[in-house]
Amino acid sequence: MYAIQNIETGEFLFGTDFGYGPNSCRQKTSLEQMLTFDCLRRTKVDFIHRQCGNDYRIVRIKPPEIECAIAFDTSDGYDCNVWEETPQK
Repeated sequence: MYAIQNIETGEFLFGTDFGYGPNSCRQKTSLEQMLTFDCLRRTKVDFIHRQCGNDYRIVRIKPPEIECAIAFDTSDGYDCNVWEETPQK
């Protein structure tokens, strides 16, 4: 897996705001969110499309570790009105 990282802050790219006119994109970065890519070629194409520049780099990351699975809220699946996890008993 691959991701795009800001070299100075260590934050990962999770989005780009293209609303600032040609050649003036604003990157959205975070330590909690990131876009991931399955191959290097797609990552490079996205890097160029988002106009990341010299303050960003492509990094290879390990797949995330699953901490726990969230059980269905109802018999039909997940209820979007339940915002927090039910405490473990």
